[in-house]
Amino acid sequence: MSTGRRPRRTDLFLLRVWTRPSGDSSDGTEWRGKVQRVVDGEAHQFDGWQALMDTLLSMLPERSGASGGTLPTPQQETDEHTERSER
Repeated sequence: MSTGRRPRRTDLFLLRVWTRPSGDSSDGTEWRGKVQRVVDGEAHQFDGWQALMDTLLSMLPERSGASGGTLPTPQQETDEHTERSER
């Protein structure tokens, strides 16, 4: 029996973040880090929060097209959660 729900794929990441003094940012601090997918060891370093988000999105197969699917938007996730809780 099909429930019409999409199968979920999960990934486990290890995230390390640290700060470095920087004269370029408004508060004098620069965020840096490393994100690593635990299952296969793929790792990338990043400089700044936007670079972290870009890196994570590139590491997800659904976003890079490896599985042919797409991740739901935050609004779609919220709508789906609301539908399930109303049942």
